[in-house]
Amino acid sequence: MTDSPGLFTYDQVAFEALCSELVRAGFSPTGDDQSSWVGQTPASLSDLTDATSMFVSIPVGWPLRAARLRVPGLVADHVLPSGYICLWADDDPAQSMAITFSALLERLDEWAIHARSGFRPEDRALDSFVLFPGRASLRAELDVPQLIGRAVDGIIRSAYAKAGPIVTLKQKTDAEYQLQGVVYYRDRIRSAPRSFNEFRACLTRRQRDNLAHGLSQRRDAAENEKSGGYDFAVLVWPRYGLHDAIMLTFAGSGDQLVASPNELAPSDIESRRRRAGRQAPTLARKNVLVAGAGAIGGQVALALASSGVGRMTIHDGDQLESVNLARHVCDHYAVGYPKSLGVSLRISSAAPWCRVATESFLPDFPDDLAESIAGFDLVIDCTGIYFTTIALAHACGERGIPFVSASLYQGGSIARTRRQSRDDVPLLHRHASTGFLDMPAETAGDFDGFLELGCTSPVHNAPPVSVLKAASDATGMCLDILTATNFFPQEVLSVIAPLSPPFDKVGTISLPLPPS
Repeated sequence: MTDSPGLFTYDQVAFEALCSELVRAGFSPTGDDQSSWVGQTPASLSDLTDATSMFVSIPVGWPLRAARLRVPGLVADHVLPSGYICLWADDDPAQSMAITFSALLERLDEWAIHARSGFRPEDRALDSFVLFPGRASLRAELDVPQLIGRAVDGIIRSAYAKAGPIVTLKQKTDAEYQLQGVVYYRDRIRSAPRSFNEFRACLTRRQRDNLAHGLSQRRDAAENEKSGGYDFAVLVWPRYGLHDAIMLTFAGSGDQLVASPNELAPSDIESRRRRAGRQAPTLARKNVLVAGAGAIGGQVALALASSGVGRMTIHDGDQLESVNLARHVCDHYAVGYPKSLGVSLRISSAAPWCRVATESFLPDFPDDLAESIAGFDLVIDCTGIYFTTIALAHACGERGIPFVSASLYQGGSIARTRRQSRDDVPLLHRHASTGFLDMPAETAGDFDGFLELGCTSPVHNAPPVSVLKAASDATGMCLDILTATNFFPQEVLSVIAPLSPPFDKVGTISLPLPPS
């Protein structure tokens, strides 16, 4: 890794070769450090712009960050107001392959074809705000379906906003939502507006009259300050089966009015559910029972709900204490309440599509236990209590319900995740002769833990990394069952800290072992 004067690169030889290539192409450096060049606009852009000059900027950290091309006056999708052409997303590792000027021009030629014919759906991640001059001081979140209701061309919806770290909108005002604005919907907009005049031109006559009236009521107020008129305006339109939007916040009034675009993010449930992954539609129809909402169970329940599971019942009558917080998904606000309730509230925030019920305990009597698990697609045991684990496994076996159990051993040195489905060996029948391993005995001499005031038994000092590993293994196995992908073995042993053989190597052991 070397430097040219004023410019850091990761490949000095390739950088010098690029500079030579630029010279041969007729480009000239605009500074002493050769980080900026100017030359003739390529032929592939001739019908997109009248500009005759193109600038090539080589950023610090090249070639991990590709050279940037700028054509002043070029107007198209994926072009910033300054003329910079968006050839790659910032996180696209493919940009590091463009270490020659010919490779850069090849990418530009490909971009120009799409600029003429229309960008593909997979290129739809175009943030409308970047095309608009200026920038609002705060980002904003939109629940578009909630704000527009039934999407009818030309509708006008009142809205109210709260200016916090992120501006949030809703349809009714209250003590916090004092900023007043409007949401407009159009069913056909070819490209995002790039100025306030283009914003108004996208509206129907009735919508333009509404905007003019709302802005005329403004007194001279700063951005995100209540003005008596419209403090913001949102334009929404369909795009590739979803919605695109631009939100303007206003400052000043009359001839001194300034409109600035906000960087937007969606907050509606479907947009949030898309982050759950491709399996979410399948998981939405599943109903699971989680026994135990402690350190592991809370993580598993939250991960399954966030992955798209539609219904869940959590059994745990224990109360959350402050000492639990180091390893638990719940925050301090849940201390003193049942762990199951705390986890359900955490899920309602992260995965509002999941309907959660809570129960204080599971019955011991087999008939009652069998009744409690009826109707579930999967039962998950995270109690760490041997009797409960086996009782649940037996009841699930009788009912034909898939079962998963997760537990820690030897102070968190080993995480064991077990599955019991229709063709699996029942938990009670697993031993060395059937290819399984016995866990090392938990003896007093080996105990890695501590005693606490008021506790009736030792507390195992399993660190959070062990809890997360056990929860990750268990969640993966649960998703494997719920989506019928069948990638997981019957048991997964994760050795987190090496012990005596056969647990002397950090890593994963899949069981049952093949016959020797």
